[in-house]
Order: sequence, then C-alpha cells, then structure tokens
Amino acid sequence: MKDIAIVGAGMAGASCAAQLASAGLDIAVYDAAPEVGGRMTSRFLDGHQFDHGTQYFTARHPAFAACVDDWVAQGHAALWQGRFASWNGQGFCPHQGTSRIIGQPDMGAPCRALLRGVPTHTGHRLTGLAWQDRAWQLIFDNGEAALARYVVLAMPACRAAELIPPNHPLHRLAAASSMTPCFMLMMETDREIALPFDGIFVSEGPLSWAARESSKPGRPPGNGWVIQATAAWSALHIDDRVELIAATLQKSFFQWLHEDVSARGATLHRWLHGRATTVLGQVAVSAGHMGLAGDWLDNGRVEGAWLSGRRLADQILSDLTVTN
Repeated sequence: MKDIAIVGAGMAGASCAAQLASAGLDIAVYDAAPEVGGRMTSRFLDGHQFDHGTQYFTARHPAFAACVDDWVAQGHAALWQGRFASWNGQGFCPHQGTSRIIGQPDMGAPCRALLRGVPTHTGHRLTGLAWQDRAWQLIFDNGEAALARYVVLAMPACRAAELIPPNHPLHRLAAASSMTPCFMLMMETDREIALPFDGIFVSEGPLSWAARESSKPGRPPGNGWVIQATAAWSALHIDDRVELIAATLQKSFFQWLHEDVSARGATLHRWLHGRATTVLGQVAVSAGHMGLAGDWLDNGRVEGAWLSGRRLADQILSDLTVTN
C-alpha cells in the first residue's frame, strides 16, 4: 500500500512526485512509456538526435525560473542560443530576446532529475482504476497491480477520462477537456542547409515550426531537422498514410530553400494528444482521493506542467493534513 501513486512521468507527474517525496510520503510513479519525460523526449536515428516532442521551454514564473537555474547549474538543462525567425510566406522576420531552454543531454533530463530517488516504473500502462476498501486499485497492462490511498493522474485529459470512474467528481472535468494531435517529422538532409536561422516559426501552410537540431547545445553534429505540423492540419490528416504526411511536410519545408537539398531519411511521429484545445486555468484539481495535473489544465507549456504538479502536491499535502 502506497500513500500516493502517480501515473504519468512527464513534467507534471515528475514535479508532483519530487514535491511529495521531499515531504516524506511513500509514493510510486508509473508510466506507459519505456522512459520518463512524456512529450519531453528525444530520439536517436542514424547518429542524429531529434527532440521530437517539446522543442524548448521558457521560464517566466519565479519559482520555475529558480528550478531551471538549478537544472542548468547541475547540467540537466542548457540555454539554446540559436538564431530564430518567423516565416510569413514571403520572408523571414528575426526574433530577439527570449531565453529558450532545452534538456541536457536530451529533453527528458529535467524529468529524470526530478525523479531521482523516487520509485519509478516505466512500461506500465494503466488499464484499470477502482476505489475499493478505502484504497485505489491500479491494474496495468503487464498484469501487475498496485494499491494507493491517493492517486494522481498526470496525463492527457482524454486518457484520464477513460480511467476515472464515471461517478467520480473529476470525471466530468476530464471528459470536458480535449487535446489535438500534432505531427513531428524527424528529417536528415543530404547536406547542410544554408538558412541563417536555427528555429523558424511558420504562419503559412501545414507547418508551424522547424528546428536545426545540431544548433542545440550538447547535440551531435549533422544535418537533422525537426519539422512540426500545425494542430489543425494534423487533425485534418490524422488518418492519412504516414508516407503521404511525411512527403507533404518535406515539400512544404523545402519550398523555402533556394538550393537543391533533399531528404536522406525521414521518420514521422504522431502525437495523438499533442496540444490542449481547452485550457481550464485551474493549474491543478483534486477531489475524492484523486488529483489531476498537466499542462492542459493551465497554459499548455512546460512551465504550466511544472506548476500544475507543484500546486497539486501542495493540495494533497493540505488534504492529508486535514484528514489526519
């Protein structure tokens, strides 16, 4: 029997776990993926490293900024001093002044830092959740089970809605929220592209972002790019063949270039729950021995996920104090 089971080892779950563990509670973290990080993740393909989820994050809230400073000091994060611009369909407009942070040596490093010392079980996809005998019973797809007095679901709202019992007070809130898909293309070009920018925001066609991966600190050299489609275009083409999606995104990217460049290899990742479409502005919610945390509750950013996890941990500690 654990005090608290946290399902989801992305930024929200990791932040919540770190706060609760520091208070001395007996907790365990579970995640369906083989590694922690959620959408803060990187992949290695043919010698290239691709941040195929979260591209970077910023720190505006003082508490999160202080945490980021600690990550940078400990080598878990670094400032991406790239060259940034917007493409409006006719030309580029350079961006100045925003401090963009990446995980080091990969995007999942900050989550791993938060979870250091916390019992964490990857490869555990939650398939059943029931309240019985004053405890939550958790059933996972690998046949394992767990018991906890309190459960935290740090996952996309639609996934949480599938698991929360229909009569639970948080079910309606999770079911009323929605997230849109997002396509990420990891592409290697046959030679270096002469674009004078490393990160490009796009306001035309199917693309929303493009990033030169080798421009990020600590990343291996090479000609790798991550191309991100817009949420609207991804949703419209969610059932298209992977090869067709990849070809369309490549063509849209290459049309900017005034040089003969082609792709040597490309891999598409489809995030089915990439972006929140309904931001509730509640940061975190708890009721009935259950808590919900995630960027979808507030501002949709990494900072929002971290704040959500911290705020939920505070709520849980307050609830436990009242109960005791």
